[in-house]
This record gives sequence, C-alpha cells and structure tokens, in this order.
Amino acid sequence: MTRTNREAILEYVSGSNYQPLKLKELARAMEIPQAQYRNFRREIKDLESEGTLVRLRHSRYAIPARVDQIVGDLHLHTKGYGFVVQGDNSADVLVRKGALKNAGDGDRVRVEIIGQSKWEGSPEGRVIEVLDENLPDLVGTLFRRGQRMLVEIDEGKYQRQVHVEGPLSEEAMEGHKVIVRIVRRQRGAGGLRGEIVEVLGDPEVAKLDFLRAAKKMALPLHFPSQILAEVDAAAIDIQTELPHRRDLRSLRCVTIDPIEARDFDDAVSLEVADSGNWLLGVHIADVSHYVREGSAVDREAQHRGTSVYLLDRVIPMLPEKLSSDVCTLKPHQDRLAVSVLIELDLGGKVVKFEIYDSIIRSSARLTYHEVQAVLDEREVDMGAAEPFADVLQELLNVSRRLENRRRERGALDFDLPSPLVELDDMGEPMRLGRYPRFMSHRIIEECMLVANECVGQLMHRLGWPALFRVHAEPDALKLKHFSDYVGARGLKLQKKPKPSDLQNILGRVAKRRDAALINRLLLRSMMRAEYSAHSIGHYGLASEYYLHFTSPIRRYPDLLVHRLIKQINAGHMDEDVRTELKGRLPWLGEYLTECERRAEEVERDYIKTKQLRFMKRHIGEEFTGLVSGVLRSGFFVEIARFMVEGFCRVADLEDYYLFDGRRQLLEGHYSGRTFRQGTEVTVTIGSINLTNLQMDFILSDERGRERRKRLPKKRARRGK
Repeated sequence: MTRTNREAILEYVSGSNYQPLKLKELARAMEIPQAQYRNFRREIKDLESEGTLVRLRHSRYAIPARVDQIVGDLHLHTKGYGFVVQGDNSADVLVRKGALKNAGDGDRVRVEIIGQSKWEGSPEGRVIEVLDENLPDLVGTLFRRGQRMLVEIDEGKYQRQVHVEGPLSEEAMEGHKVIVRIVRRQRGAGGLRGEIVEVLGDPEVAKLDFLRAAKKMALPLHFPSQILAEVDAAAIDIQTELPHRRDLRSLRCVTIDPIEARDFDDAVSLEVADSGNWLLGVHIADVSHYVREGSAVDREAQHRGTSVYLLDRVIPMLPEKLSSDVCTLKPHQDRLAVSVLIELDLGGKVVKFEIYDSIIRSSARLTYHEVQAVLDEREVDMGAAEPFADVLQELLNVSRRLENRRRERGALDFDLPSPLVELDDMGEPMRLGRYPRFMSHRIIEECMLVANECVGQLMHRLGWPALFRVHAEPDALKLKHFSDYVGARGLKLQKKPKPSDLQNILGRVAKRRDAALINRLLLRSMMRAEYSAHSIGHYGLASEYYLHFTSPIRRYPDLLVHRLIKQINAGHMDEDVRTELKGRLPWLGEYLTECERRAEEVERDYIKTKQLRFMKRHIGEEFTGLVSGVLRSGFFVEIARFMVEGFCRVADLEDYYLFDGRRQLLEGHYSGRTFRQGTEVTVTIGSINLTNLQMDFILSDERGRERRKRLPKKRARRGK
C-alpha cells in the first residue's frame, strides 16, 4: 500500500464524525477495492503495531487520542512501578505496580490514560494489552527449592525468581551464576519461566566479574567471522594516499596516553607560526578511511556505539587489528590522519584553523606520568618524554591559556578524582585509592576540547547536518538543593546562577574537606550530556557549537564526523545524502547516547564490584566518612580514603529519626542529632552484597552514649 493510502487511513479515522469500526467495516467505508484489501489489512496492522492506531473492544479501530489510549515501551523501576515512553516528545505515562497487568520491562504495551499523577504532573495510566513481549537473557544465581531449580535474577528491574524448564547441564551447580533466557511469562507464583543458556560459574571467583558485567548488559564480546575477514583485508596504504593528502610527517608530534593504553587515536604538535602565534596541531587517526560506511565493520561499530573500558580489559568498538594496529598512531610509523591546525594568539584565542586529510609520523609514545615528570623537572622519571621537554613545557602554557579562556566565558571545571583499583592477575583487588590529577591530563584535555570546538563551529558555519554534543541547563529543583546546601555553609548563590557563578563556588571550596562532595552535588544537579542533531549548546563547557571528533577508534559519533569532514574536504555533499542524513541523525543521536550510558553503567558497576570485593576483607572494621546523600530510610556515607559508598539504615539507629525533605536531613526525635550531606560520621562495615552491589554500615559514633538508656526502646511495628 502506498504512503498516500496510509495517510488516507489516518485522515479518515481522524475525522470528527468517525466512529470506531471493525477492519472490514473500515475497508467498506473507505471503498477499498477487494484486490487491495490484503495490503490494506497489513497497513492497519502496521499502524496498530507502531501505536498510531489502537484496537478497542470488539476489534474496532480508532486513533489513541480519541479514546485516551497510547502505545509505547514500558520501562520498569526497581520499586515495581513503570513509565511508558511514547517515542515522541509527549510526556511519559506513569503506571503503578497494580496496573501493569503482568507486563514486563521493555514490553510494548497499550495503555489507557486514567488521570494525572502527582509525579511532576505526568499522566497516569493502566496497561490494557501487551502488544510485544520483551523476553530477555538475564543473569542470576541458580538455587534449588524442593524438586525445582530456580534462578534469582541479579538485575534490579527483575527482582523475581525464574522457574527453570528443561534439563540442566552437568556444569550447572547450585549457587553458580547463570544466564537464563525467559521463554514465557504467566500470572501467578510461577510467573517467569526460562531455560539456562550459559553457566558462568562460582560468583566468589573474581575473574567471573567481567563476564557477569558484560552479560548483564548484553555487551558483545566477540566479532563475527564475516567482520574479522573484512578486517583481515585491511592494509596500510600510505603511498597510494600520499598524492591526496597533506604530508605532515616532518611535524614533531607525540601521543600522550595512560601507560596501559593500546590504541592511540590522537597526537599533538606545537610550532610557532610566521605571525609569532602558536600553531597547535591535533592529529586524529583516520578511521573513516578503513571503516567504510555500510560495510560489515561499520554496521557492527554502529551497533556497539562505543568501546567499553573496564579496569583490566576493553570491549572494543572496532576489531583489534584496526584499533591497535592499522588505525592507531604508532610511534615512528607513517599513519593516515585527519589534522586540525589551529593558530592561537598568546592569550589562547583561536585566530583561524584548517582541517586536512593528512599523513603523519608520531615521534614518540609518551605516558601521562612521563610528561608530568618533565613538567615537575624530575629527570629520573622522564623516560621517553625527556627529548620533548621544551615542547611539553610550551604545551603546558598553551593549555593554561585555553583553560583560562574557557573559565572566562563561564565554563565549569569539576575537580572530581577518579577511583583507583589495582587488580592482580586473577582479577582480585589489591589496592583502592584515587587517581592523581596531573597537569599532563589537562594538556591533552584542552587540546582535544579546542579541536572539537573548531570542528563544531565549521559544521555550524557550513550548515551541514551533524551529531553535536549538547548539554542542557541544570535541573532547577536539583540546583535549588545544591544552593541550599552551600548556602547553609556560608556560600551564597543567586536564584538563577550563571555558569561562572557556579565555577566561583567550586573555586572557593577547592581546599575544603568537603570539596569533592560539593563538586559531586553540583554535578548531580546538571543535566546529562547527549548526542543530538540540533546544536543547543554545551552548558558545562559554555560552548555554543561543540561535538566529538577526537576519538573515532572508540566512539561512533566521532567516526560520523570524520566522514562529514571527508565530504567537506572533497567540496560537496550530495543532496540525497544530506536528506538521508538529516532523517537518520535524530534517532542515531538517541541510540548512541544510550550506548554511551550503557557503557558508563557497566564501567561503574565493574569498579564498584571490585571495590566491594576489597572491602569484604574489612567487615567489622571502623572507618570515618562523610554523609553523601540522605533518604527517608537512611543515609549514604562515603569513605573518601577508598572512594567507596555504603548505606546506614534509620532502622539500625538508636533514636527515632524524622526526614525533613525541604532541608534534606534526618533529625533524631529525642537526641536532636541530625544527618545531612557533609556530616562526618564513624561507621562499621556490617555486610556486603556483591549481587546487588550494596554495602551496609552500622553507625558507631552516636553522641550522648550515656543518654541511650534514657531513650525509649523502639516498638516493633505490627503487621510486619
């Protein structure tokens, strides 16, 4: 059926006089010829599947708006309720636990709107029908109950037990981690039924942590043979490319990366231009030359979206031959690149820039530690960086000028340490701490930021469709909570602060004991950055046009930008390509944002797993920490020394504690003691649950211990 007939259906059922009709009645009313009825029926079913039409009682069809119904994807919360996302800009619909009609997370459902909820005014509904069940593979623990084998699911949205069907392999032992595939759902106690598809092993074995993290988020661990065969054919073709590129092999450029890095996708150079200004070169591996659009490798890279960097391994976006060999900017070897040559005045202002397809030759592979040794003038630790001491010192000057200009325009600079976790060969954590923040890190960060901005400005100036990196203004309510917190500590913040006001607060607390907490609280009030076809600006960087260009080996958005640059350098973009790209970029931005967030969640969970493995050795020991968050049921405490967080429950405290939501604190009814963000406490580690990634604390420093005998004992609640 043609697009015209599809539109005719929607026009007819949207008419003011339309009454819901059955399929054949609708076909007769629209005078559909018998020869076209099969196509007409298929079109109606497609419209129903996508939610544009809904099927009512007695199989009559109408548009959702006419009957207060919507179709969308259900996203469950760990507490049991869910939201139905409609796929456009309409508000999500709240569905309470009792109105789910056995629908599961990820199901496509039809929902009837029943009113407005108190949840930020969002509409509330109830599930009428599950249109498409999401039956995922889940990670859990195998256990026996009587004659049956069950799996206790790890994932928070599936806090349920799965009844195992079919025979078990000899490897499947009680207490082991397994992957269970849900085969059906039904009402009642045995609601989830599944079959074991993989046995991961004993959860006490640290090496299992990687498999559990990857399988939990369904990350692909291997590349299909078709892709590997395609990659095997890739060859470095410098000579054939030389006539079509700018030869920059005479530039003295270097890569600067962590010591454990295996792929190097950016190199930097610095010279003095004829004008006396700096000429900064940012040279990025030309991945787009080897990963052609539409190829098997490209489709797989888009599917993965990003590389996932865990503590002791990487789940790469590209096969190793590309990421660690053909594309990577190895020292003393000719490599294809895309180079941004940026002229900066002595104040760090961009005077002009040019972008070339180039050929470069990295002079050295340097590490952050070696570069920092040069900046600190510690000759014994300089290593390979020693011959480049002059240019590295000058790069430091450039990065400081660039940073100053960013701050002057209002950019935020969060000074948050990263957790350090050292593992042995078996994956066991040996030491916890925090990574030092080196000036060598800032050199590379500033060089990459200015290169990304230059490319973003170019895309905007030319009016070409592109994926921008956008960051909206902070959430007003969360920002008010932050303002209240710092205000109670003598740091006044105006009602509608500018980014520069927020940065001023961060600067004033830099040397305070709770500086990391204040940085984190402000970060939590920020919206999350995402990829978008529309450049609304980047609030945190105070940048009008910003995108990701500098990491095409590990981020698919950067690879897309490189392809656009190729077309810019070629001098044209086909109108059909432009139209297709404009249509594809919005959903691609949403998808790649989700890929990035999935990777961040896996990385965060993996780190926390290793941290809690380490802390299990200290159960029963006391530590001093700061309250980092307050809930009605208790408060979170961070042990700064290890950068780990646990929870202290109100139920375990001596007094009755009341929650003050406005002031975000807990106050003891009898003792008057308060717990709020930043309160210093001493806690004892009570228990650790690796499956749920939870550490429970017991408060061990309650004041007024001599008054405890005078406090009334807590009464047991009835009906518990």
